[in-house]
Amino acid sequence: MSAVAGWWRSLARRERGAVTLAALGVLGALYFLGVEEPLRKRHAFVLTQLTAERANLAEIEQLAARARTLTSRAQRTPLALPAGQSPIGFVNASAAEHGLAEATRRTVPQGDNIAVTLTAAPFDALAQWFVTLETAHGITVGRVILNRVAQQPGVVSGSVTLSFAP
Repeated sequence: MSAVAGWWRSLARRERGAVTLAALGVLGALYFLGVEEPLRKRHAFVLTQLTAERANLAEIEQLAARARTLTSRAQRTPLALPAGQSPIGFVNASAAEHGLAEATRRTVPQGDNIAVTLTAAPFDALAQWFVTLETAHGITVGRVILNRVAQQPGVVSGSVTLSFAP
C-alpha cells in the first residue's frame, strides 16, 4: 500500500483531481453496468410477464364464466329406466343403439356406478354415447381410461365408469 500512497503523493494536485475524477467515472460505470442496467432489464421483463399473466387471468375468468353459464343452462334429465330394465341392461342397450354392442366386453355394477370395458370401439360413436348418456338419460360419465388401438385410426379400447347417482 505504501507504493500506491507514494505514487499518489508524487502526483501534482491537478493530476490527483484527474485520477479521482477518472476513478469516480469508472465506479459509476461499474455501478451502472453491474447494478442499474440489470435491474432495469429485469424490471422490464417482469412487467412484460405481468402483462401476459394478467391477460391469461382475464381469459381464464372469461372461460370460467362461460363454463358456469353453460353448466347452469345444461338440463340433465333425471334417470328413468324403462319398467323392469336393470341399469346394466339399460347401459348395454344404450351402447348397442350407438353401435358399441360389439365393442362392449364387460359391464359390472359397482355400487351406484357401472364399470364398462370396451375393446376396439369407434371413438366418434363412444363420444356420442357419452353425450347421450349425460344429456338424455342423466347418467354421469365419470372416470374414462382410453388407449388408441394400433393400426386403427379412430378406434380405442379402455374402461368407463358411469354413475347413476343424482
